[in-house]
Amino acid sequence: MLPVMTLENAPPRARKPTASALPVRKVSTTTRACRRRRRRFRSPFPAATRKRTTFGSVLSTVGYPSQIVLRIRFVGSGSREGDQLVEDLRGKLGAQHLPLRDQVLAALRTAIIDGDYLPGERLTEDRLAEDFGVSRNPVREALRVAEAEGFVVILPRRGAVVASPSSEALADMFAVRQRLEALAARLAAERATAADVAALRRLLDQGHTATEQQDLRRVAELNSVLHLRILEISGNPWLSSIAKALYLHVQWVFRLGAAERAPHSWAEHIQLVDAIESGDGERAERAALAHLDAASAAAYENAEGGYRPR
Repeated sequence: MLPVMTLENAPPRARKPTASALPVRKVSTTTRACRRRRRRFRSPFPAATRKRTTFGSVLSTVGYPSQIVLRIRFVGSGSREGDQLVEDLRGKLGAQHLPLRDQVLAALRTAIIDGDYLPGERLTEDRLAEDFGVSRNPVREALRVAEAEGFVVILPRRGAVVASPSSEALADMFAVRQRLEALAARLAAERATAADVAALRRLLDQGHTATEQQDLRRVAELNSVLHLRILEISGNPWLSSIAKALYLHVQWVFRLGAAERAPHSWAEHIQLVDAIESGDGERAERAALAHLDAASAAAYENAEGGYRPR
């Protein structure tokens, strides 16, 4: 990658070549020149605003590598379309203060968990790069991490496809959930305050509303929020720490079967919160295990029937 500098902080030799150096070669870049090389750059702005959007210069001197000085100024276009494009560019993934690979990975996870990319769907690097507004390199790196996390499978001669949670993977996940959530429910019943119970009731109301509106993405999100809140109320930080990575998969599996599962799930959640409010640890543990038995049965049925668009 070529280093970037401004004329102000360029080395003296770059600002003013010595007699022994070749003359400075200054090349102004305009969108007209960019249009001549359409394959390498395509301006995202309307044609009426292109000439006053970007400008810069390239300097070449003896003894120094080529320095690229590029200044980009966002200006009002005088039209809603142009101004909206400016705002869209500012909101691209690369504008966030995180490594680009991590940003792409987070966006990819979210798209898979929310059902935008369904199990078995092919994910080409070109497609993801276009979807996320980035180059192929961070996409390639993000796919490797997503494969290690179990969200993606990379197949020979086919490339990356969205993984399909298998019966074996579900068995492993629910085995862990049964240990974590049964203990968390017992501890939460013993330690929950009135404010904690009120917060759980609010989540139940939100989940009921989302279920009635068939907002399955929101239902799956609230399902995870409720369970993670119970883990937090338990007062055992190790439970919450262990559950963080697990609940990405919990939310994904729930979302895949939410159309049929959501109404039953929230009825079971009410029983769980009632048990926590009662202060009876054994009752809360039984409610948690009953809920998990029903959730696992639905997940297995969904896996065996194949995952279909919802």
